[in-house]
Amino acid sequence: MKDMSTEKKLVDCLKEFAVFAGNLALPYYGKIERQNKLVGVAEHLHESPVTVVDHGIQEMVLSELIRNGFTNLAFNGEEETHLKFFFKGDYSNGLVVHCDPIDGTKAFVNGKNRFAVGFALSRVKNNVHDFFATIVYSPIDQQLFWSYEDKASKHVKQSLVSRELASVRLLTNEGKDCLSQKGYVPAPPESMHLSIIDTALGKRAAVTGYHVEAHDAFIPFAFARNYGITPYTHAGKKLKKIILEPTPKGYRTMHKVYYFANNEIRDELLPVFQNAKYVNK
Repeated sequence: MKDMSTEKKLVDCLKEFAVFAGNLALPYYGKIERQNKLVGVAEHLHESPVTVVDHGIQEMVLSELIRNGFTNLAFNGEEETHLKFFFKGDYSNGLVVHCDPIDGTKAFVNGKNRFAVGFALSRVKNNVHDFFATIVYSPIDQQLFWSYEDKASKHVKQSLVSRELASVRLLTNEGKDCLSQKGYVPAPPESMHLSIIDTALGKRAAVTGYHVEAHDAFIPFAFARNYGITPYTHAGKKLKKIILEPTPKGYRTMHKVYYFANNEIRDELLPVFQNAKYVNK
């Protein structure tokens, strides 16, 4: 039987830490050197930006979890940091903390558009994840977005949905032209977590994830679900049961994941994303 008081304490701990960490990072916005790391995507390696702030925040949250006695869980973190050693949980069964210390690192380094500090909690049984909590803090806006079970922070949901699309890099030029003809425009490049949250609130039309890390795709999942939005697979099926394949360092990337602001936008956009001539291989 799950210990609700422990889970609630963990959520409260992460909410407080997300605000602390985001405000700690803010003075370095646009003022820090970018480094590169190699990330495995679709059996290939590509360079991804990282900073010392990413590593520092992840080390701090690991320390905070240890200090509060939360070590009997699995930790799925964006960065490779030594304190992960102390977390003995099972990636396939039990409780998992998902962490992205700086989501939107390019925006953070460039000092343009929003970045975020993001966490999520999932209960796992035989590799099937129930993402039941989201904690995402936007330091630029000084806004905390959170969700725990059926409760969530209160925000206005727009009835007139934006025509902005986030993360359209999977599309060919022909695909981008097709969307342009339908009246869609690319959203500013920024935190994927905040783009998904904006989609749930009607401020974005959709977010596309292509060979996306599990924490990028699903840290905002619980929040989006509480605002009536569930992601879809490339085949057009709702992702209610999220199956993640464990690796020695976390989870294998998801091939394609889509969030749509409403069913009408889904019906218009999904055929474009499913058309092979519109998508980069």
